[in-house]
Amino acid sequence: MRRLSFLHFSRTINSGARKKAILLKDIDIGRSLTVLETQSDVFAVEQQENLVYTGARHGSIARFDTRLSDCQHILYPLLS
Repeated sequence: MRRLSFLHFSRTINSGARKKAILLKDIDIGRSLTVLETQSDVFAVEQQENLVYTGARHGSIARFDTRLSDCQHILYPLLS
């Protein structure tokens, strides 16, 4: 585990790890675990409601919308 964040007044925890971020949606239940795959080690994690942002070792910033099955969108570097 490299980075841990949580929403205040929420039961959600996010963690950065080797080539992924891990989202635990309900810490009381502990069963709703989502793995957000990245191409590099995750050093920064931030969540705003259903959006999870990750910053990776290789310089990319990705946004994951946890409401969608294909939820990753690379924000930086911009892809043409």
